[in-house]
Amino acid sequence: MGLKKIFGAVAMMFIVHLCFSHALAADELIVVSDDSAREAAIDWFGFLETQEIPYQVVSPETFKDHQRESYIVIMGNIENNTALKKIAGQALSARELKSIGEKTKGDTFFKSNVWVPKQNVILFLGVDQASVDKARKASRENWYSMFIEWFDIESPEGLHTY
Repeated sequence: MGLKKIFGAVAMMFIVHLCFSHALAADELIVVSDDSAREAAIDWFGFLETQEIPYQVVSPETFKDHQRESYIVIMGNIENNTALKKIAGQALSARELKSIGEKTKGDTFFKSNVWVPKQNVILFLGVDQASVDKARKASRENWYSMFIEWFDIESPEGLHTY
């Protein structure tokens, strides 16, 4: 009888662990970007780390495995990456997608419920890497306010350069 209780307790702890680890993974920021966007935004990724925002970077080609996550950032040059442009086209209207090419400063879009309900998506897009960076920096107060809410961040210190 004692062995059954021990086995039951171990099984229960395993089930609780699986449930808890899944809940933690759901609160991770998924960042979709290619290598050039990632390299150009190295300071921004460092900022996420200093704010203890859990994130995972995925390529546009592997995004399909992550498109059901709650918090997503899509970042990059849509002129040089057809996979990224296709993803952006799923989240944006045709007019919004076309407007990116008309601006030299890039653009930021805030979307919800794109692939699943209760999902939040931020897109930093441009026709070159400089415009992507400008878009991210120009909208920093907006996306940072969202990060404060999503990840329970306490202090807005150090926001000026990201």
